[in-house]
Amino acid sequence: MLKPNSIYCSEIYQKDVVDIADAKTDDQVKRAVGGAIFAGACTGASHDYFVISKVESKKTPLGNFYDCFVISSLSDTERFCSPFDRVTSVKQEKAQRTGDFEIVIQSQAGVKAKCIEGGLIMISKSNQWKRIPMIFPIDLMSDEVNISKDLNYELRNGCRGVDYTD
Repeated sequence: MLKPNSIYCSEIYQKDVVDIADAKTDDQVKRAVGGAIFAGACTGASHDYFVISKVESKKTPLGNFYDCFVISSLSDTERFCSPFDRVTSVKQEKAQRTGDFEIVIQSQAGVKAKCIEGGLIMISKSNQWKRIPMIFPIDLMSDEVNISKDLNYELRNGCRGVDYTD
């Protein structure tokens, strides 16, 4: 997956990616990123995870790394590159999640909670409670899951990402 808050550039603009990756100061990074976005070579920061494939790590002339990949929802063949350490896996992301949440809506029919580390969990209350996770990309989303009636436990597990396969 490509992490949220990532910028990415078409592979044909690798020079911009290299300039960003090789920038030595925060000001140089800001100028390189701003210039690449303004020129249309790169996107602004994304707010969501993206499912990616065909990941290839590359090295800049100064020895910094960046990754090139295909974004599944955009194309099967067009390649993009990200100048920072922005590629991750479900397993890596789950390992970092605490499961902390904030309840947004609670009613007789169900609960909607916002996960502190990002994403939402919805719980449908009926005879059999069900959890619907919305943390990682929809392509990786599991089906709704039958759960117990321990709301705190089930919301915490949902926000940890237990319903997603590694």
